[in-house]
Amino acid sequence: APDKKVIDQSPFSVRTINIRQEHHKGGDIGEVLNRASGVRLRSDGNIGAPVQISLGGLQGKAVRMFKDGIPVELFGHGFSLGTIPTNMLERVEIYKGIMPLYLASDALGGGVNLVSRKIDEPIAEVSYEAGSFNTHRATAHFLRQNKTKKWYGGASSSFNYSDNSYKVHVPVYDMETGVSQYHDLRRFHDATRSLYLEAYAGIQNRDWAEDLRITLIGSDFYK
Repeated sequence: APDKKVIDQSPFSVRTINIRQEHHKGGDIGEVLNRASGVRLRSDGNIGAPVQISLGGLQGKAVRMFKDGIPVELFGHGFSLGTIPTNMLERVEIYKGIMPLYLASDALGGGVNLVSRKIDEPIAEVSYEAGSFNTHRATAHFLRQNKTKKWYGGASSSFNYSDNSYKVHVPVYDMETGVSQYHDLRRFHDATRSLYLEAYAGIQNRDWAEDLRITLIGSDFYK
């Protein structure tokens, strides 16, 4: 995929969001997108609930999601806007209307391309978050390459878990009186666990190849 400068100068109606400044913060990529102009994310619950993106009022099948130009459906349920942390991405490209050829799609409303984090130097990085409702999030990144940067290997992963035991305001039917009254009740049987893992290896900076990589993906989702 082209770099940010090339995209910003392209004739397409596109906005790029640099995620590097968000790497030290908690949360997922959905929280960053929800702050972008003209973009709205809707969810019917907490971690693990389906997330629907709206671009200029269009949503559903009218808006397509990609990761590095590949439809996100191919990455499994463990990869979604509600589970992927910010430190796994380099930037987000938001196309309204017509999209470039490498994002070939029949979406009428446009699309969102999530560009993976580009790591140029050897790294070993781990992050962990804990929150309300027994929520836990962890990420890990690893990259090793030789001194001439001719070959490299690494892995990126994310893990999410939450009991989702928050309270909801719902009607409760009283069978004796036949009257429904609203009460604040704690949710149950709504726990979510997701795991996403990428392991990759490649060669680069050769006369016959700028970057040739093979990637293995593992994805697991439980609700």
